[in-house]
Amino acid sequence: MKLIDACTLAVAVVLQGAAGATLAMTEKDAASNLMHFAFAMKGAEQCDKLGYPSMAAQKRWEKSHASLLVNSLKRIEQHASASGQVTPEQAKDVALGLFVRFKDRYDQEMAPTVTGKSCMRFNETLSFYDTKLISD
Repeated sequence: MKLIDACTLAVAVVLQGAAGATLAMTEKDAASNLMHFAFAMKGAEQCDKLGYPSMAAQKRWEKSHASLLVNSLKRIEQHASASGQVTPEQAKDVALGLFVRFKDRYDQEMAPTVTGKSCMRFNETLSFYDTKLISD
């Protein structure tokens, strides 16, 4: 299965909202988490390019939430695998593909609005993302 097909399937699976998840974190929660992790990563990269060092803060933030990132990826994998439409190996590609898709979404939707002023407040952005993360 091509990565682009896996990405498309991932979005469909997430939006489908299948019931019966055995974990407290739903696939929608996991997808939301992945979006915030991807946005934090891309935001730090962009601010660094604009001359505002942000990668160290982003790496600390990501490290402090590493288990949630891993659990979110696993939840997407489990949901994709449970759909019966992909193999377990392809389910990993689905989760990673969704993450890549969120990074692309950042580039398209968020990147054009980033300025030096917003980069100076990057730590506040990370704090905002903190409030949006959904743990299991």
